[in-house]
Parts: sequence; C-alpha cells; structure tokens
Amino acid sequence: AGASQDDRMTASLSQLILQFQNCVNDDQVSTLRFLSACDSLLPIFDVLAIPILTGRVKADVSGNIQTIRSAAADCTDDRLLSLIAQERDGVHFPHSPTCSLLWLNRALRFIHVLLSEVELHPKDLRHAVSTAYARTLANHHPASVQLLVRGGTRLFVGHRDKFLTRLGPSPAIVLGQIRDFVPVFGSVIERIDTYYALNHLT
Repeated sequence: AGASQDDRMTASLSQLILQFQNCVNDDQVSTLRFLSACDSLLPIFDVLAIPILTGRVKADVSGNIQTIRSAAADCTDDRLLSLIAQERDGVHFPHSPTCSLLWLNRALRFIHVLLSEVELHPKDLRHAVSTAYARTLANHHPASVQLLVRGGTRLFVGHRDKFLTRLGPSPAIVLGQIRDFVPVFGSVIERIDTYYALNHLT
C-alpha cells in the first residue's frame, strides 16, 4: 500500500530549495521567509513516523517558530539575526526569540544531517536517523527523551525507499533533490550557528 496523504510532505524538496534560497538576500536572512520555509519543512517529522518526533519534538519546533514569528510582528526589521541582536541575553530565558531560534536551528541541523546520511547510506534509514540524532539533538535532550527516540527508531523506522517515496514522486527523483537541497539548507543553518558561536549564545 502507498503512503497516505497525511504522512507525505506537502511541499516538494525542489520547492523547499527555492524557499531556503529566497530567505537569504544581500547576505541577510529574512525572518518571515525563513519561518515560512521552516513551516514547509515541519511535516518531515510526520514522514519519519517516530512518535516522540511527530509529537513532542515537532510541537516544540512549531512552538519555536511561533515564538519567533510573534516577536517579528513587533519588529520593523525583517532581518532574522537583527531580531536576535536586539534581545539582550535572551538565550538564558526559555521561550525568548533567542532561545527559540537556538532550538529551532538544532532541529534543522538534525534534518540536515538526516538527509545527508540518507543520501550516503542507500539502504539503512535507521542508521541515518540514529546518526543524525546522535550528532545533533541527543546532545541537548534529557536521557528520557533520548531513550524514546532510540526505541522509536528501532520500532518504527522502515525502509529508506518508503521514506523517500513520502518525500516525492520516486526515490530516484527525491535523492537528486536531496543532493541539491542539502547544501542550500546547510548554508542557512550555518549562518545562524556562526552568529550564535561568535556572540557566545550557545
């Protein structure tokens, strides 16, 4: 049986490439375009079908997007990192835009590593998920959440081709889109990581 419409990506990876390309202009990340691109990427957690990711983690990511969007509504400057620069020591306060972007970017890095690993390891989706989680979110999650992710990966993650089919028309086409998407997506994540590192916000 094919994947149901509910667990497929609404936006194609080719559309996401354009969205993440368009959120950078004159070396600046547009807040609203960036958040729109993140919204479009969010269903990838449903595609993975690991309960802790489709539930708590996805909800946290969505909440972080909304926190930043709410702060942006009160700011006349659409530059994402300018929004963060205006907030003094915000990383120390839960639900602040600075803290929310930090956590949002950690989740984006997880997706970035996941897709990179999917391309590198043709058959083993569990390896891709486990590697991506170990390199990114596991470093910041409590042990209880780590256990749920690892258990869910063993129990619910299936064949790579099924995952790819949920991302687009066919595994071969999606793999090509992943090759194009990963560097564009990664460059946006890297801009944010670099800003946080330079300003000692991690």
